[in-house]
Amino acid sequence: MEIVNVCVAVVSALATFGMVLIARCQLPKITKQLTQGQLMTVLEIESQMNERKQELSKMSKIKMESKEEGKDVLPSLYLYIDATVENYLNSIDRLCFCIDKKYLDGKDWKTEYRDMIFNTVETHKEKYDITSPYINTIKKVQS
Repeated sequence: MEIVNVCVAVVSALATFGMVLIARCQLPKITKQLTQGQLMTVLEIESQMNERKQELSKMSKIKMESKEEGKDVLPSLYLYIDATVENYLNSIDRLCFCIDKKYLDGKDWKTEYRDMIFNTVETHKEKYDITSPYINTIKKVQS
C-alpha cells in the first residue's frame, strides 16, 4: 500500500513539474499577446482621435468659408460641429482613461500626448466645467 502511495506521489510530482514547465513556456507568449492587445487598443483610440479631429477641422473650415463668403451658417452645421467636438473630446477622454489605467507607459503619454491634451482642454474650456462628462481628461490635466 505504501508503494502505491509513493508511486502516486511521484507521478503527481512529475505531472506538476510538467505543468509548471508548460506554463513557464506559455507565459511569455501570453504576456506578449496582452501587450500587443493593449497596443492595438491604444492605436485604435489614436486613430479615432485623428479621424475625429480631421472631421472637426473640416467642419470648422466649412463654417469659416461660409462666414467669409457672407453666407449664413446653417443651424444644422452648428449641431454637426457640436457633435464632432463631442466625439473628439470623448476620444481624448478614452485616451486619458488608458493612460490612467497604465495601458500607456507614463513617460510615453507625457511626451506624446501631454501637450495635445492640455491644448484641447485650453481650446474647449467651456466643456470642462464641474458638470463635465470628461472626468478622465480632467483628472489627467490636474495630475
